[in-house]
Amino acid sequence: MKIFLLAAISFTGLFFTTGCVTTASKADKPKPYELDKCLVINRRLQGRTYTRVLDDQEYKFCCRPCTSAFDANPAPYVQKYKAVSYTHLTLPTKRIV
Repeated sequence: MKIFLLAAISFTGLFFTTGCVTTASKADKPKPYELDKCLVINRRLQGRTYTRVLDDQEYKFCCRPCTSAFDANPAPYVQKYKAVSYTHLTLPTKRIV
């Protein structure tokens, strides 16, 4: 009886420890913020930064009032980020002769 009870306890312990293990996938991580300036007031990001995640994209700000402005109405800042990051990532328009 003791052996059966010990085996049952060992099995349930093994079941619970393997069932509770979770792994974070890369899909859980938001896309990183690619600029070096605050999205609201264009101040250079130095020292402490404040981060918000919206639609799997990370946005960084220089201070709490900027995060409050973003939280109140994120649409214009998201459009601004998309426009700036798009031009930031494209090749410069230099004429090759």
